[in-house]
Amino acid sequence: MAFNLNNAQAISQYSGLSENASLYKLLSDDDHVPNGLSDVSQWFDIANLNNGTNNAKLLPPNSGNNFTSRNVIEITDKGKNGSFGAVWSNLNASDKANQNYIDINKKQTMSMWLLFGGGRSNGSYGDGMAFVLQGQGADAFNHQLITNTPVGGETMGVWGVPLRTTVAELANSAIQKSWALEFDTKFNGDNSIDSYYDVPLNAFPDPTEINHIAYSYPGDSSSYTFDSQNDYPELIHYDPTFKINGQRNILTDQQWHHLTITWTPESMTDTGKPMITYKFNDETLDGAPKEADIEKNVNIDLSKMHLNGLTKLYWGFTGSTGADTETNLVVFESVPSIVEADTTSKLFDITQADGSGTPREVGDSGKVNNGDKLSLEYDLKYLSGSQNWKSIAADIDLPTNITYNSGQITYTDGTTQNLSVSGNSTNVKATLNKDISSTNKLAKITFTGTAKADANTVSTSVASQHASFIGTNLQKNVMSPAFTIVQPKKLTLTANSEDNQTVKISGQTNLGGIVAYNPADTLDDSKITIHRIINGSETPSSNNAPLLGSLNSNSSADTFSYNVSAKDLTEGKNTVSFYAEDENFNQSNLITYTVNVVGDLIVNAAQTSHFQTVQEYPTNRMIHRSKDWSLTVNDQRSKNSSWTLQAQATSLSNGSQTWDNGGIIFVDKDGNVYPITNRVANIANGTKSQDAEQQFDIDDSWGHDNGILLQQSGIEPTGTYTSTITWTAVDGIKNIG
Repeated sequence: MAFNLNNAQAISQYSGLSENASLYKLLSDDDHVPNGLSDVSQWFDIANLNNGTNNAKLLPPNSGNNFTSRNVIEITDKGKNGSFGAVWSNLNASDKANQNYIDINKKQTMSMWLLFGGGRSNGSYGDGMAFVLQGQGADAFNHQLITNTPVGGETMGVWGVPLRTTVAELANSAIQKSWALEFDTKFNGDNSIDSYYDVPLNAFPDPTEINHIAYSYPGDSSSYTFDSQNDYPELIHYDPTFKINGQRNILTDQQWHHLTITWTPESMTDTGKPMITYKFNDETLDGAPKEADIEKNVNIDLSKMHLNGLTKLYWGFTGSTGADTETNLVVFESVPSIVEADTTSKLFDITQADGSGTPREVGDSGKVNNGDKLSLEYDLKYLSGSQNWKSIAADIDLPTNITYNSGQITYTDGTTQNLSVSGNSTNVKATLNKDISSTNKLAKITFTGTAKADANTVSTSVASQHASFIGTNLQKNVMSPAFTIVQPKKLTLTANSEDNQTVKISGQTNLGGIVAYNPADTLDDSKITIHRIINGSETPSSNNAPLLGSLNSNSSADTFSYNVSAKDLTEGKNTVSFYAEDENFNQSNLITYTVNVVGDLIVNAAQTSHFQTVQEYPTNRMIHRSKDWSLTVNDQRSKNSSWTLQAQATSLSNGSQTWDNGGIIFVDKDGNVYPITNRVANIANGTKSQDAEQQFDIDDSWGHDNGILLQQSGIEPTGTYTSTITWTAVDGIKNIG
């Protein structure tokens, strides 16, 4: 990489400069200054301040007091009392492709490096810088309401000018239509009208009179109040931060501090308000991402910004000095309206792919087995912007303990670019052949290799590594996932269910197996997952696969029985496979069963049906059905299958008497009579004429004088008689009768 990771410590050694340290010592070499965008003058302007001198300036690479290759902007300079500076994005550049602004209707990210001076024995600094979003204009700065001159000191050039006046006039003298995040290096509570803004901070727990970070709305009157005793103006600070890890001096430590600010529009938040997320100290000096020392989400009250319909805002920095001074520097990393892009890094274990063949993603601090095939991927994704992400130089430190065998970049259009990598490679540098753009949105960088660790070591930790992708108009950094290599254990799975089973389409079966380690070892069923693959697709998904313990069926912990429903299969031949996986992603062999699903013939009949109620006489007659009969045959089999419906009834009985003269009969459409009491009769048949399930309504085909009837041929005792009819659907066509 361009920097050594030890540089994060080297800056601390470098920060021991005396209070008289000159700018050229702060910018003496590239090892102590972060990398940033080149030629920032096309995207940022030094503001033209009315009736005042803007001390901000661009320090071009290798010129003047800048002995580095970096583009640095100086906001204020040590030793210049009562000075002020401002730099704003170039929203109105004549070339629209270079217009720099924040669109409040889009998610956009700004990143930069800040330095607030430091290293003095007396610790007197002033007054800091403020990051500002504003809609006032290209030359925005605060001003005296009468003389229209800018004012520095505790205002940092953004807050209202402190006078005994009204909160409305304080707000009117500040930068209008704005939100500001201040990095305040001087506590202003000197009991004087022009150094009293920070007194309200005393109300917060454990405030520090050294440095603080807070936000407010400069042009809104609710951001100001007056002290009740001496009528001095005070600034309302929202959510201030005074310490980092117990340290009070969080700004003026002569170290570079990384700042990332993300604007999320109201359409993408749960609150219905825009949100600003700011992260402070979220990268080391070499650009490697790390956990931020400060990360806060701020719900933005647009009514306090008074935008009046503006959607494009200037962004930049103001700063000032008073009686105390300091050097304030900025190095910009990204301009979201020019290019907004995202970079991610993921590690996949190809050996431990799921049943569908999808490699397992190894999350940060995840585990892989020694000898597993791995795929390390970096995705460079274009999100928006007026320009392509141009001339991207990739500088990738590769994770150790992987024997690499290939590296390749794949672009959206399918073209590829090979990368030189082999064996124990530790770093790859390459310039992408293509820009990332709205038409070429993705570049996927993939390295493949094999996990490699000492076979005698139980586990080997592999640290995350830094990768940078530096273009002429955007630079991004990402860390690869950290992971651990463990020694594999052989997991075996043995089938213990019958193969080649046949299941009806409405049925189910149970399939299982026996899980064990080889050589034998203790098996914890709460850490063994059983995966089921039906016809090549894992179901349920790997994330929802059950644990062995939940599938135990009154047997030892190493045996499982998995219920398989025919509704999860297809008609005909199916394969149902299983494999086991332990907590370290050791996978067993695959066992496979064949299950044949056949269509079913289903008879649906009313639970209770009646014949009509009649008088005892006459004694020779047919008794007809009531209207509560329902009888259907549902054929779930393949088209052109045929069936026959059979019926058999038990003898009619009223408990003490039986129906002896006649009984339940079936009469076909030709009038032929077939008794069904204690004998089987074929009463209907049919052939399926469609692929989908087909229903045949049997009772609907019966007329008044045919179908199931009750025959009476003699005197029967009065009473209510019952019988049970058994309906059976059989394959094939059989003659009626």
